[in-house]
Amino acid sequence: MTFVKKLLIETGLKSEIKLIVSGKASTSFDIIKLLALGADCVNAARAFMLSLGCIQARECNNNTCPVGVATQNKSLVAGLDPTEKSVRVYNYHKAVVHEIREVLAAMGLTSTNQLKPEHIKVRDDNQIKTY
Repeated sequence: MTFVKKLLIETGLKSEIKLIVSGKASTSFDIIKLLALGADCVNAARAFMLSLGCIQARECNNNTCPVGVATQNKSLVAGLDPTEKSVRVYNYHKAVVHEIREVLAAMGLTSTNQLKPEHIKVRDDNQIKTY
């Protein structure tokens, strides 16, 4: 992703193209890492689906989701209580945003806009390197 962002900057297209990243981003660290590596936005769909009650039954495309999350079938949707589930989704979102703020503060930053690849460290063969 860092390569793509640099290429977009070099070609003058970065102001016209936004990098929206997804794929197993569920924790505050996942989101911070992806933003630091060049994402303009992070899609954390799986984590929100799990907070909603998804059990990963892999029935989404069959309209037979057993917990009613990914279906239009009225009898299956009845198992999804929006009043209860909305609180869980809200609490998950609130917690992740709080964690991101705390990690940024620990890094000495005040905004995700300040994140750079150098802020992310990785341990490789007993050495600590930056991206």
